[in-house]
Amino acid sequence: MNRSHIEQEVARILRAASLSGSDREISLADPIGELGLGLDSLALVEFVTALEKEFQIPMPDDIWTARGQLTPNHFVEIIAESNPKLLNVESSASACVLPQRSNDSLIQYRDKAKRTGSAAVRSAFKALKRLSPSDLFYIVQFKLSERPLPVYSPALKLSLRTASLDDAPALTTFWKSNPHINFNRETLTMELFEKLLASGHTCYAAWLDDEIVGQDWVWDRGFYCRNTGLRLDWPRDTCYADELSEHDRYGGKGIGLALLAFSLGESKKMGYARQVCLVYSRNLAMLNASIQLFNAEIIGSIRSWVTPLLPFSTWKIDGRAGHGGTLIL
Repeated sequence: MNRSHIEQEVARILRAASLSGSDREISLADPIGELGLGLDSLALVEFVTALEKEFQIPMPDDIWTARGQLTPNHFVEIIAESNPKLLNVESSASACVLPQRSNDSLIQYRDKAKRTGSAAVRSAFKALKRLSPSDLFYIVQFKLSERPLPVYSPALKLSLRTASLDDAPALTTFWKSNPHINFNRETLTMELFEKLLASGHTCYAAWLDDEIVGQDWVWDRGFYCRNTGLRLDWPRDTCYADELSEHDRYGGKGIGLALLAFSLGESKKMGYARQVCLVYSRNLAMLNASIQLFNAEIIGSIRSWVTPLLPFSTWKIDGRAGHGGTLIL
């Protein structure tokens, strides 16, 4: 077996164990996570488990943290380094062509990998708990229909309204003045802003004279959350709020709370019964204000471990608990 044969085997196992037998083209240099080939946390563990079984080698303990964004090439190198004998026998070009497996074989292989997935996931989480710090997010719910919504008056004389493409100069100035502000870890540009509006997202802006000093986003459909590695979704009577931010120069003036109050009012006008969001556990000011001023309640939590590849998360909400995958808020 030569290196080319190992590469073909890794690609085949990747398709069979984690890509449902797809014959899609695979680049060995692409990251295998959500932002590359598209494997979520469970599919990744299934792929690693299948490689260990096929090549009879254990993957190194630091695989999750020490190699940056993992690619299929990383696994080819690990396999070759772990068993040099695999490369001692050079095969002819014809010998490197693998026979096609039937769909039944692919399904059996995939199902076998899935049966071992839970144990592998537990092992991965144990390793992450030892090696990586975690973040805690609270799932906060605002009920919009049960009682009158509170009114909040900030220290500044603000104008609050929905942002549009006509606001491009002020938005661009706001983002450039506060480079830490982003949208789901993507740098905000007018091109991205236009795409978000076209896909149904709404942006609320706080104006101080002719300057934007804060923004808040409301989402009407589910999305992949890069902070947690989860696919977040919610019922039709619910909207999701995120990326609430203030201009650094005006911190502590109540801009965020004014935007929150405005966002809740607008969501109620649009017919939503609930608005939900994630709040970082260390953001005590927002947690306290949400509960004390806006009658919010904490309905769940998400614990996330950040790795170079993608986050791993466990979650609890409304008596349900789980890890990875899709979380219905």
